[in-house]
Amino acid sequence: MEYSFRPQWRQKKFSFPSCQRPVCGRCGNVHPNVLCFAFNQRCYRCHRIGHYSRMCFTQMKKPTKCVEKEAGLGRKKTRDMKRLCKYLENKRTLRELPFNSIRNNQFHSLFDTSSILRTELHNIKIQLRKSDLLTKSMAENLQRAKSENARLQSERCEIQSFGLYLIIV
Repeated sequence: MEYSFRPQWRQKKFSFPSCQRPVCGRCGNVHPNVLCFAFNQRCYRCHRIGHYSRMCFTQMKKPTKCVEKEAGLGRKKTRDMKRLCKYLENKRTLRELPFNSIRNNQFHSLFDTSSILRTELHNIKIQLRKSDLLTKSMAENLQRAKSENARLQSERCEIQSFGLYLIIV
């Protein structure tokens, strides 16, 4: 066996005449049958191992996936039709209501429970701020009253001590 690492199309010529040269059934080149580079290669057409796609003679079956695609399209169409019917039904009921002139987002915010909770939370925060202000003002008033009381007590003590001084003198 003679191995050559040159490209296959530059292999040495055989003694056959040019019109009768045997061609490899795996790769389509002229070389000894033992040395074929397509032996371990995968065909891109049929995905089998042992030949190139240019020498592939397998007949391809017609794809049956188009039926599955149509079935998938049918499911999508039915889903879309259901969504459209639901949308039109909701729209029809909204038009029948007396407050249909209200914008859609305002209408949904009226019935949205989280918006109710948000407004309640906002009101409670406002009340807490007011009560904090009242408590702070009451604490300040109490502090002023205590200081005023202490001042008056000290003046009273001074007056009493001065009165005792007058009585003694």
